[in-house]
Amino acid sequence: LIFFSFFPSSTRSCIRPDEPTVFRANVTTVWEIYNEPFRLANEHGVDGVLGYNPLKQARVWNAIMSSVYSVIAYHHEKALDFFSSDHEYIHFLRRCQPDPGYEYLLEESQVTAFAYTYLWGIQTYVPEWSAFATQIAQNISIDLDACKGADFTTFGCGYDTDVGMSRGFFDAYVGFLEDDGWNSDGKLRHTLNGLEYGGPKPFDHISKCSSWTKLNNFCPLGKWDQDVCWKPATVLVGDQIYQQVYHMPHVANMAQSFHLKNSRICGIFVEYPCYDLEEEAMKTIKRLNQLDDKKKAKVEYFKNIFRVTHSLLEKSFGDESGKSIFETVMGITAATVSLYESTIVSWLMKEEIGMIRPKSFINSYFADKTLQSYLGPMSQGSGSITGRDWVPYVPDSASPEYPSHIACLCSSLFETMKSFKIKDPNLSVNIPKHSSTIESEKPSSDVQFTISTWDEFESMCHESRLDSGNHFSRSTSDAKAPCRDVGKKIYSNFQSLSEGTDIFPESNDNDGSFNDEESNMFFKVPTPLKSVRKSGDDNVVSDVNRCGSRISDVTNCDRINGFANLVVSVTIRTKKTR
Repeated sequence: LIFFSFFPSSTRSCIRPDEPTVFRANVTTVWEIYNEPFRLANEHGVDGVLGYNPLKQARVWNAIMSSVYSVIAYHHEKALDFFSSDHEYIHFLRRCQPDPGYEYLLEESQVTAFAYTYLWGIQTYVPEWSAFATQIAQNISIDLDACKGADFTTFGCGYDTDVGMSRGFFDAYVGFLEDDGWNSDGKLRHTLNGLEYGGPKPFDHISKCSSWTKLNNFCPLGKWDQDVCWKPATVLVGDQIYQQVYHMPHVANMAQSFHLKNSRICGIFVEYPCYDLEEEAMKTIKRLNQLDDKKKAKVEYFKNIFRVTHSLLEKSFGDESGKSIFETVMGITAATVSLYESTIVSWLMKEEIGMIRPKSFINSYFADKTLQSYLGPMSQGSGSITGRDWVPYVPDSASPEYPSHIACLCSSLFETMKSFKIKDPNLSVNIPKHSSTIESEKPSSDVQFTISTWDEFESMCHESRLDSGNHFSRSTSDAKAPCRDVGKKIYSNFQSLSEGTDIFPESNDNDGSFNDEESNMFFKVPTPLKSVRKSGDDNVVSDVNRCGSRISDVTNCDRINGFANLVVSVTIRTKKTR
């Protein structure tokens, strides 16, 4: 072990990397290690994280990349870790910059630390890929059981070693993320179920949406005798009728944001979509009447935005040409954080608006009318169908319509990549014939298209959400501004972190993401949402409202073409929810 003495910030100490002992004849780049679980998953047909729902994908990968980014940041001259910890407190963890001719020492140290932390993350958060992590570790001669349960005083596990530093960061971050508001262990008491990631209580979406309907003098929406509020659908499976349960509603108010303050999240401008629902429904009906194999393939492709993101990152970072290890890891992490933070923002907007889905409106409003539209997965084509039997191409998720979650993720990722000046992807996509998960033996032949630019990526993604039949027109266009803003903020934050600048300097105000009282000598610890976790023996969960009272004022109301364009501003009434 190396024993450290503490110095003033002007004379920081650092650790000089040792001679490398692994990787010489095996995998030598960060991207190869990063991509290997994905390659093995495709080879063996094990979806793992690729098969999770989009919300869980965002949370799981954010958990993995937070510690991965941090160990790489401490190989940088001045970068702060994921939680923006002040390096004056933990400067002795930082690796020294190499003398000329010895750059390989730092590079090998980075690759080693990356491998340990990343593969531990796979084992912990994607158990379906645990065997892949073990196989990769064996191939590159590292022991994933190294320093397990040890502390920094154990021989060979000190923070001066690559494995000790990696284990220190990883174990600490796993502890932090137990209380990140996602209920990933399913231990919160709730009346619906005890499943992992389950919501803590039935969600009062109907009453929240109804508060908008009281404004019908300002926003008549054309047909106020119809219910405009989303509510769980009933689904017939065989001879059994099941009712949907709102999918992870607690994410809106309980999920921990690591890179956006509550004031920024709650201050997002909300414009209520004053749809003429009859007109919007007809647009959706006609749009699905024009579906062909290529459009359907794109709908299914963009539905798994995490898989799409990996393909885009491979085009951007796969060869690592001209990029340092730090730049590569920062880029991947920024993209991951972009998906994570925009998930919270979009879910909060869904909870705020509570808009009905096209299927529910069409089934009710056009129940006895004969429509020309998509006939469903069994028929696979278009023709005459009654409104009560109409279905979208993709089954609706159990959440309100507005805005589109996937569209929000695409806009946030678009802005993050553009801000980092990542080259256009020029990604060639091939959808094999008969690969549809919705229609059997479709598409009838391979479908090919190219995502040439980041603008084209965002546009294709948004179009696919409308072609799915799950959304009305403004759910994609209205997602652009707030979700691009998330992408800009993520870029700004990582630029600050790379320069050694704290992204949350006011750490003890009521809106801060961190609490000085819960810091330790190594890390600035994120404060868990106070009412999310266990309270006594009963695991009682109190109501959590991230933004307090949000609907505050009708600030603009212009009647246009028979219905109003209602603009509602959001008053920030922050509560200390962290």
